[in-house]
Amino acid sequence: MIESSPAGLVTAAPTTAPERIAVVDMLRGLAIFGILTVNMEGFSSPGYRAEDGERLWTGLVDRVVETLISHAAVGKFMIVFTVLFGLGFALQMQRVAAREVSFSRIQVRRLLVLLLIGLAHAHLIWWGDILVSYALAGLLLLLFRGGRPRTILIWAIALNLLSFAGLEINVARDLARPAAVPSGESSTPGAVVLRPGSAAQTALHAYGRGSFAEIARQRVGDFWSQNRELYEVVVRRLSFFLFGLFVGQLGILRNVAAHRGLLLRTLKWALVVGVAAHVARFLLFLPGAAQWLRLLRLPTSIVGNPAMAAVYCIGAILLFQVPGWRARLEPLATVGRAALSNYLLQSLICTSIFYSYGLGLYGQVGPAAGLGLTVLIFALQVPLSVWWLRRFRFGPAEWLWRSLTYRRLQPLRITGERVTTD
Repeated sequence: MIESSPAGLVTAAPTTAPERIAVVDMLRGLAIFGILTVNMEGFSSPGYRAEDGERLWTGLVDRVVETLISHAAVGKFMIVFTVLFGLGFALQMQRVAAREVSFSRIQVRRLLVLLLIGLAHAHLIWWGDILVSYALAGLLLLLFRGGRPRTILIWAIALNLLSFAGLEINVARDLARPAAVPSGESSTPGAVVLRPGSAAQTALHAYGRGSFAEIARQRVGDFWSQNRELYEVVVRRLSFFLFGLFVGQLGILRNVAAHRGLLLRTLKWALVVGVAAHVARFLLFLPGAAQWLRLLRLPTSIVGNPAMAAVYCIGAILLFQVPGWRARLEPLATVGRAALSNYLLQSLICTSIFYSYGLGLYGQVGPAAGLGLTVLIFALQVPLSVWWLRRFRFGPAEWLWRSLTYRRLQPLRITGERVTTD
């Protein structure tokens, strides 16, 4: 937003609070699409369990799409969504401080309710839940409420590196063991190549053909297996929460036009670093690479994923300032206003499509078809979100979350002026 000063000079006008919230909601909507793109593999197949020598999809198109998703989406949109949690925390602190209410007391209740929602999601719908780790990391974030920006940034970097230390140690241990000889791959395009009795084969049977009880047992086992090192996941989430808190403290969204130069410079360097890191990662995974080079794979992700996440965020923020692009991106803001509801809805839709109690397509949809399905589901979520939020103040899950947090039913239907969400 630009306005003229009394002297005729052009100055950057501060971004209004509703505009700041719209930008954050737009980024949340973008992240929700990216998260579904990545999660589709976990919804549709046991690829997450595949071991050396096991492949679900050997067709050229599927392998190309799988590689593109791996490099363009995996790890990036989760970072975006997580940083936005910390940014939202900073914005909430500002709003609550203005109302002189106990921020910590409300946040503790809010996060405990989110923890319960996450546990229900993980045990009753889908094993790949992120809400449990968000709630636990959010409770720790309260410890940094009064921190200075420099201190917050130092803690964010230190905790992020610490969260990956265990993974790198495991890689070093694997290198010290005798190398396993991988089994050969099938030459049949699109064939599923899984060892009998392997973890992937077990999941394929449970979710694709098992009873509801078998699915429930597999789901619970997969969730706790995924979170075997829950402390590492929580520390990693906390590190990106702190990055978001740091950005919120800088006040960039309070005046995007005034920070345009900083944003453009950051975008340029993040793009250079991100592309370089991903090229290096691609080369490190080429067949024939020396085994010790595996130690460099994780560092390329540690650097490359946040860099590309920054590219996506800053690019979207700058485009949102352009009227033509703002009109195209505003539907994402509607999805982002009901981010929790849309996240849970994706799990309900996808498990109904793939699990045996639904259409039973588990293990039958490859990455290429999965990407098409992702676009279709999100394309339905956009108008659904628009329709719902024209009539109601919050998404249904957000309404439940707020009602349990404040211990009373919140008004849901819009009867007067539209309100903004926390």
